[in-house]
Amino acid sequence: MSALTMVKKRKLKRPEGVEGVERVYTVDQVAQALGYHPNHIREMCQGGQITAFKLPGGRKWLISQHTLDGLTDMRRGDGSKTMEDE
Repeated sequence: MSALTMVKKRKLKRPEGVEGVERVYTVDQVAQALGYHPNHIREMCQGGQITAFKLPGGRKWLISQHTLDGLTDMRRGDGSKTMEDE
């Protein structure tokens, strides 16, 4: 039996206390939203300047909606245009 078949047969329950799971974004999505190069965002994740995480065994950094909101607010503070300004 394949691993996929075993997963499909399981009935998974939502863990308690996980009602409002936040959306997460990739480095490329955050870079595009903020107007930076993806390598810059990746370096900031690696250096701890951006709160990000990787799933076990994962290679990609993931950034939460909360973190992206904070970065967007900080970016607006330096005079950057926002969509509302246009």
